[in-house]
Amino acid sequence: MSIAEHLQVKYVAYKLRGGASAWWEQLQGKRRRQHKQPIRSWRRMKEALMFRFLPSDYDQILYQRYQDCKQGVRTVQQYTEEFHRLSARNNLSETEAQQTARFMSGLRITIRDRVELAPVYGVDEAINRAMKVEAQLNRATRGQPTEHRAGDSSRGHNQGNRPNTSQIESSQPFGKKTPAESSKMTEPSSHNQLQGGPQNRQNSNPYARERGNKCYRCNQPGHLSNNCPKRGQVNMVEHEDGFEATEEHYTVGPDDVYEEDEQVVCVVRKLALTMESIAEDPQRHNLFRTRCKVNQRVFEVIVDGGSQENLISREMVNQLKLKLRKHPHPYKIGWIKSMGEIKVTEQCEIEFSIGKYKDKVVCDVVDMDACQIMLGRPWQFDVDAHHKGRANVIEFIKDRVRYTLCPLIGESERKHSAVSLCSAKEFQQETKQATFVLAMVSRGFLNTVNEVPQSLRSLLEEFQDLMPEELPTGLPPLRDIQHHIDLIPGAALPNLPHYRMSPAEHEILRLQVEELLMKGYIKESMSSCVVPALLVPKKDGSWRMCVDDRAINKNHR
Repeated sequence: MSIAEHLQVKYVAYKLRGGASAWWEQLQGKRRRQHKQPIRSWRRMKEALMFRFLPSDYDQILYQRYQDCKQGVRTVQQYTEEFHRLSARNNLSETEAQQTARFMSGLRITIRDRVELAPVYGVDEAINRAMKVEAQLNRATRGQPTEHRAGDSSRGHNQGNRPNTSQIESSQPFGKKTPAESSKMTEPSSHNQLQGGPQNRQNSNPYARERGNKCYRCNQPGHLSNNCPKRGQVNMVEHEDGFEATEEHYTVGPDDVYEEDEQVVCVVRKLALTMESIAEDPQRHNLFRTRCKVNQRVFEVIVDGGSQENLISREMVNQLKLKLRKHPHPYKIGWIKSMGEIKVTEQCEIEFSIGKYKDKVVCDVVDMDACQIMLGRPWQFDVDAHHKGRANVIEFIKDRVRYTLCPLIGESERKHSAVSLCSAKEFQQETKQATFVLAMVSRGFLNTVNEVPQSLRSLLEEFQDLMPEELPTGLPPLRDIQHHIDLIPGAALPNLPHYRMSPAEHEILRLQVEELLMKGYIKESMSSCVVPALLVPKKDGSWRMCVDDRAINKNHR
């Protein structure tokens, strides 16, 4: 692919990733701040990249790898690819005979001895012969018994065919290695030398994925992950229901309850005066709240797994005039309202609906303000409800139909009306619980004029000049003592640089000055000298005015 010279730098910069891209942007920005020309040629960009990402002795290290390139336990094909890669990166001026000798010196001894039986005049010829010899040796090895192959393998390793550390490192791309990485590379090589040839043949391909007798779960050698003794066991329990749920599934939201009905009880809206905290998911601290319909009227419902009974508000019972009955086992509770213990002695049975879900429950009658109906553990047990904590939804199956109850949207998410109303009784309860109450009374605009009492008219007339409705035109009369400076005739006056401003600012200032001149608050100065004045902050926080009058002192007597 040919790229124009003026586009080469842009193309390479576009291909940079990660830290290299950030470094290039920083380098170009630094040159702009130093008023230098940005790098636009590929030659200069290549020099900058090599200076930044390669060590100073990179050529020596690359040549050393080329010198130490040996076949080792690799195949001839793999060794040939590594040889050509290092040869291209070093870019040496070698003849065909020199490259052939270098290639043959890196071959395994058993292969090199057979290749050297006849003269070799080129690298391609040496590669072709080496691959044929390797194929012959592989066929001969497959035809021998297992004992002979093991002996040949051990003899081959005793003859010095084991790869050394430099051979393994030469097959890897160049990069800086930490001491931990160096130890990881040397430990497997020594382990392979102790174990023998089969372990070395597994790592013959330096670019292949590392595979060994090591578990990736516990990082311990000696077994694979499917035989790991530390692998956790999963116990499966088969559960058989009495019936199978049908494909019918309803998702019930709070808006499905009061589409055309109005809610009975008003809500008091509390406004906090403190700064709003960091926003988070409102369902994280909310109970499951929804709305139900009872006798065509809408009421609030809370599903609380911590409640041992189903509860209903006495106020709701009185509004609907529900039929009561005595509780078979009366008890006392003291956590619904802060009014001490409350004895529960009555029950009632109600029929309610949430969307398409309809049911009948028995609730204990109590005085509570949190909601009108609280469904506790009895209801959850009867319908086998499952509460998903993160989504804050409740799922259950009734009459072979799956229902999903969704919670109400939080007060911060729902758009409220600008008007919040509450009854007098609720307002009294709120004022009793609050530490202080702020009330704002809105009144209409009155066009009536308040008359000043007769006792204050004389006082206001006496000090009328101190607080006039409109400022008088002109300046106050001159004082008896006037200050002026006599300048030396013919002396050169100091000219200070004028303040520059935009035309718009100058026009605004001109209009303000003309207005002040017209009203007489200021007058045009006839003095041909200007003294600069500065405001300097003091240590105690106040300001000091400093006047530079050195230029004036040169001109007056």
